[in-house]
Amino acid sequence: MGIFEAQNIEPRKYIGRPFKYGTSDCCSLLIEFYEKELGIVIPKVHNVEGWWEEGENLYVDNIAASGFEEVVDIQIYDVILIKLMSSVPNHAAIYLGDGNILHHVTGRLSSIVPLTGFWLKNISIIARYKV
Repeated sequence: MGIFEAQNIEPRKYIGRPFKYGTSDCCSLLIEFYEKELGIVIPKVHNVEGWWEEGENLYVDNIAASGFEEVVDIQIYDVILIKLMSSVPNHAAIYLGDGNILHHVTGRLSSIVPLTGFWLKNISIIARYKV
């Protein structure tokens, strides 16, 4: 049982948001969800769009400083770091349980989708907040 399973959270209120890099993207969604729903403040890492193409690895470089640790078994509200056409993880999603993730992809509305196919195949890291 995950550390957050007793929470009464309705993730559907986070779907349908338009994408805007830096203010309404996967990282912003993750930060807002964790703060509002779990009471955990994750520091925002300042970056510019395309950082992953410039040799930076911001998610991996900031996992520990943000209070997370890499794990192998997935639990509810773990963070999934995914490689989207990149050599480093450049996309974050929140595992909601029951095989679903909450995420926000460039050019799309934020959504809840099954963790299957492309998403599953391109997982780089599963990270859990350390209590």
